[in-house]
Amino acid sequence: MNTRSKVTTLILIAVAAGIYGLYSTPEGDPPRGEITSQDTPPNTSVAATVTSTDRPTEPSSSPAPKVPFETLLNQVARDLPHADALKSLDADTAHHAPIAITRAAAMLGDVAQAVHDDPSLAPRAFTFYRQCAEGDHPNTIRAFCLAKARSHAADSTTMQWESSLPQSVRDLSQEAQTKH
Repeated sequence: MNTRSKVTTLILIAVAAGIYGLYSTPEGDPPRGEITSQDTPPNTSVAATVTSTDRPTEPSSSPAPKVPFETLLNQVARDLPHADALKSLDADTAHHAPIAITRAAAMLGDVAQAVHDDPSLAPRAFTFYRQCAEGDHPNTIRAFCLAKARSHAADSTTMQWESSLPQSVRDLSQEAQTKH
């Protein structure tokens, strides 16, 4: 199982457990868009989206074209769902893994796979994962990003910012690391 598949599986397990409903948002932030339940496959590569925005993305058995790592990170950061967008989901949609969470798992899997393939990207990935963990995303996404930031931290003092995160995010992240 490649790194991307592991990431996707890990996030989907957390969602299936119903933990994704435990999220918080900063007060006063405006809504950041609606999440729809469009029928887009969850395993669509972000890299394919980055390189061809004029056509719908479809899963392919051929590898996605390589894109610069910074471009990939910018695309993922822009497309990760925000916690307030999930509030608009109806009960039936929220009961199952929302497509936004499934897409996020695939996008984060692309980042993890790129770092796995080229470990020299780890310092930049750490910064990305920290911003993601501190961001306004559902707790499952924040927890995954926190776990990945821990794995790329140079030392324990690098992670002092972690104490400012909600306890639920830190607990979920710890749980994810023990299962991984």
